[in-house]
Amino acid sequence: MYKDNDDGMNWGMNSISVAPILNETHHIDRTIYNRLQWLAGLMQDGEPGSDAKIKDYFVNIVHVSSDNYDKLKASLVKQAESLKNRVDTKDILVDLDFAGTMEKLYATELEAAQAANSAAPASSTPAT
Repeated sequence: MYKDNDDGMNWGMNSISVAPILNETHHIDRTIYNRLQWLAGLMQDGEPGSDAKIKDYFVNIVHVSSDNYDKLKASLVKQAESLKNRVDTKDILVDLDFAGTMEKLYATELEAAQAANSAAPASSTPAT
């Protein structure tokens, strides 16, 4: 996981960091895994010219310096490769369904809120 410590995108030498949680992870959501692999592929010219387009976006739209983008790219590509190796060896399973879990969670919360509303006594408005 990447984090920007200063929220201003003014990254110094040590402010782009990778949280070490991937080493402790043994299950991951398929969409997150696929998107990480997709982005890493594009950063390595998985499609002709894609590396330059991704860098241009980060440098000119997100306003990350070229040097910091290169560091981010190297780290992201390394982490994606490491994660792929772990998936291939079944050290980490691509078996979580984040979107489905969130849908079920919100559906349960919505159902509880609707039940609470229907159980609440109706307020009466005095007639004038």
